[in-house]
Amino acid sequence: EIFQWTSLSLKETKANEKVMAELKKELADVFIYALDMSVLLGMDTEEIILEKLASIKEKYPAEAMRKNAKAGSGSGEDDEYWRIKNEYRKKEK
Repeated sequence: EIFQWTSLSLKETKANEKVMAELKKELADVFIYALDMSVLLGMDTEEIILEKLASIKEKYPAEAMRKNAKAGSGSGEDDEYWRIKNEYRKKEK
Protein backbone atom coordinates (compact mmCIF):
# COMPACT_ATOMS: atom_id res chain seq x y z
CA GLU A 1 0.00 0.00 0.00
CA ILE A 2 2.83 2.40 0.84
CA PHE A 3 4.33 2.05 -2.63
CA GLN A 4 1.09 1.66 -4.56
CA TRP A 5 0.96 5.24 -5.85
CA THR A 6 4.65 6.15 -5.80
CA SER A 7 7.84 5.21 -7.59
CA LEU A 8 10.36 6.00 -4.87
CA SER A 9 13.86 4.64 -5.33
CA LEU A 10 15.56 2.76 -2.51
CA LYS A 11 17.60 5.85 -1.70
CA GLU A 12 14.52 8.09 -1.61
CA THR A 13 12.65 5.58 0.52
CA LYS A 14 15.43 5.35 3.09
CA ALA A 15 15.75 9.14 3.23
CA ASN A 16 12.02 9.64 3.85
CA GLU A 17 11.45 9.31 7.62
CA LYS A 18 7.66 9.19 7.28
CA VAL A 19 7.78 6.38 4.72
CA MET A 20 10.33 4.44 6.79
CA ALA A 21 8.17 4.75 9.91
CA GLU A 22 5.15 3.44 7.98
CA LEU A 23 7.21 0.60 6.51
CA LYS A 24 8.33 -0.48 9.98
CA LYS A 25 4.70 -0.66 11.12
CA GLU A 26 3.64 -2.63 8.04
CA LEU A 27 6.54 -5.06 8.31
CA ALA A 28 5.80 -5.60 12.00
CA ASP A 29 2.18 -6.43 11.13
CA VAL A 30 3.26 -8.91 8.45
CA PHE A 31 5.78 -10.58 10.76
CA ILE A 32 3.29 -10.81 13.61
CA TYR A 33 0.59 -12.32 11.41
CA ALA A 34 3.01 -14.78 9.81
CA LEU A 35 4.44 -15.93 13.14
CA ASP A 36 0.98 -16.17 14.67
CA MET A 37 -0.17 -18.29 11.73
CA SER A 38 2.81 -20.63 12.02
CA VAL A 39 2.16 -21.09 15.76
CA LEU A 40 -1.57 -21.71 15.26
CA LEU A 41 -0.85 -24.28 12.55
CA GLY A 42 1.83 -25.98 14.66
CA MET A 43 4.64 -25.22 12.21
CA ASP A 44 8.29 -24.88 13.17
CA THR A 45 9.08 -21.39 11.83
CA GLU A 46 12.83 -21.90 11.68
CA GLU A 47 12.38 -25.19 9.82
CA ILE A 48 10.05 -23.79 7.17
CA ILE A 49 12.35 -20.81 6.57
CA LEU A 50 15.40 -23.05 6.19
CA GLU A 51 13.47 -25.37 3.84
CA LYS A 52 12.46 -22.40 1.69
CA LEU A 53 16.01 -21.02 1.55
CA ALA A 54 17.32 -24.46 0.55
CA SER A 55 14.77 -24.73 -2.26
CA ILE A 56 15.69 -21.26 -3.53
CA LYS A 57 19.38 -22.14 -3.43
CA GLU A 58 18.69 -25.25 -5.49
CA LYS A 59 16.33 -23.55 -7.94
CA TYR A 60 18.48 -20.44 -8.42
CA PRO A 61 22.18 -21.38 -8.05
CA ALA A 62 24.28 -18.25 -7.46
CA GLU A 63 26.69 -18.92 -10.31
CA ALA A 64 23.89 -19.39 -12.84
CA MET A 65 22.14 -16.26 -11.64
CA ARG A 66 25.34 -14.19 -11.97
CA LYS A 67 25.76 -15.36 -15.59
CA ASN A 68 22.24 -14.24 -16.50
CA ALA A 69 22.20 -11.02 -14.50
CA LYS A 70 21.35 -7.76 -16.19
CA ALA A 71 22.54 -4.35 -14.98
CA GLY A 72 19.89 -2.54 -12.98
CA SER A 73 18.01 -5.72 -12.10
CA GLY A 74 18.98 -5.79 -8.42
CA SER A 75 21.02 -8.90 -9.12
CA GLY A 76 24.61 -9.66 -8.24
CA GLU A 77 25.84 -7.91 -11.38
CA ASP A 78 24.15 -4.67 -10.42
CA ASP A 79 26.52 -1.96 -9.09
CA GLU A 80 23.82 -0.67 -6.71
CA TYR A 81 23.38 -4.19 -5.30
CA TRP A 82 27.09 -4.50 -4.55
CA ARG A 83 27.29 -1.00 -3.06
CA ILE A 84 24.51 -1.81 -0.61
CA LYS A 85 25.91 -5.28 0.13
CA ASN A 86 29.40 -3.89 0.83
CA GLU A 87 28.02 -1.14 3.09
CA TYR A 88 26.16 -3.78 5.07
CA ARG A 89 29.25 -5.98 5.35
CA LYS A 90 31.30 -3.03 6.68
CA LYS A 91 28.69 -2.39 9.37
CA GLU A 92 28.79 -6.06 10.48
CA LYS A 93 32.54 -5.91 11.25
